[in-house]
Amino acid sequence: MMETADLQSIPLFAGLAGDALEALAGLASEQRYAIGKTVYAAGEPSENLYVVVRGSVAVTHQLDGDLVTLARLSQGYFFGEAGLLKDNQTHSSSARAEVDGTAILALSRKNFRELTKRNPSAALALVQKVASVLSERLTEDTTRIAIISAI
Repeated sequence: MMETADLQSIPLFAGLAGDALEALAGLASEQRYAIGKTVYAAGEPSENLYVVVRGSVAVTHQLDGDLVTLARLSQGYFFGEAGLLKDNQTHSSSARAEVDGTAILALSRKNFRELTKRNPSAALALVQKVASVLSERLTEDTTRIAIISAI
């Protein structure tokens, strides 16, 4: 179990109240991966929100037989959020550890639902933070697409 101080150092959880952090600490699990180990594969059920605690993760996708790296995620970055928020999702991409000893915090959909029962305000705060970051990412991606389209 992660300590609340460790959770507070993760941008997604920074600013959450102490009781929210305590609830999260009891419901999330830390997983460690060796270099090249798969966090999840495309087509597998998507049931967790993941946060890179240490190391880095490559998100890849098979496109016309070629493996394309979509993103390299470093400490503090979260991913896999669709599975947390919506039932019956599958991963459209794969994720694997790029650094030996990569540590990832995982919050399952089941445990997130438990959080909504135990501490609704913590669950709401987490969803608001996820939505805020996703909105920022969408704005950045829209800008990138506009730049590429102009070329």
